[in-house]
Amino acid sequence: MELPQLKNIQTGIINGLILACSLICASCGLMGAGSYPHAETFEIKAPEAKVIQAVMDYKAKHPESVVPLHSLTDYKKDSNDYWYNIYFYLPETNQIVHCWTRPSGKNETTFAIVGINEGLELGNWRRVNSDFGYFENREILKHLEEKFVNPIQQIALQ
Repeated sequence: MELPQLKNIQTGIINGLILACSLICASCGLMGAGSYPHAETFEIKAPEAKVIQAVMDYKAKHPESVVPLHSLTDYKKDSNDYWYNIYFYLPETNQIVHCWTRPSGKNETTFAIVGINEGLELGNWRRVNSDFGYFENREILKHLEEKFVNPIQQIALQ
C-alpha cells in the first residue's frame, strides 16, 4: 500500500472516531448548542413579537409575577441578539425564573425555561434539566408550564 493511501485511511478512521464520539456525547446530553444547552423548550405557533406582547399582557394581568425591587427586566440587547430574555417572579417560593424566546420560523417561536434563582439576591441560579433531580425537575417544569407557558401561549394565539 502506498503512503498517500495509508494517510487517507488514517484520516478517514480519525474522522469517523470524532463523528462517533460527537454523536455519543450529543445523544447522552453531554453537549448542547448555545449558551443554554439544558433549557426546556416549548414551541408556540405565533410570531415572536406576539409572544413577547403576550408576556407583557400576562405580567400586566399578574403583577405579582414581575420581579420586585430589582433591575431584572425583560430585554434583548440589540437587534443582533439571539434571545429575548424574560424574568418571572414566584412570590410563593421567592424565586426568579429565567426564560427566553427566539423565533423558530415566520409564525413560530421557541419559548424556553432556563433556570431558577433562589431568592431575590442574584447568584443562586440552578439550571433546569441539569441541577435538579429527575422527579423534582419534572414537577418544577410542569408547574412552570401551567403557570407561565400555557397562559402565554393562549394569549399569543388570540
